[in-house]
Amino acid sequence: MAELLLRAAAALAIVAGLIYLAGYLLKRAQAAGLIRAAAGQRRIRLLETARLGPDSYIHLVQVDGRTVLVATGRGGVAMSEAAISSDPDVSDIREVNT
Repeated sequence: MAELLLRAAAALAIVAGLIYLAGYLLKRAQAAGLIRAAAGQRRIRLLETARLGPDSYIHLVQVDGRTVLVATGRGGVAMSEAAISSDPDVSDIREVNT
């Protein structure tokens, strides 16, 4: 009886280890860009990035259909909601959070 219990515990440990290993490998593959989430499931899209200086960038990001400007640098992160149009005179940028 003890041998049967020991075999069951060993089998359970092996299956749990394989599940953990599969999850770990899938995460690494997704981080490396080998696996991508379906486009319909993504809520955030990076539209464009521009370098402003050695450690400063501005990112144009779309989140749930809203376009947001995100500036990053040594001093931190600043975000502004942007209503962007193809006509430069129509664009309206409102500060959301600094």
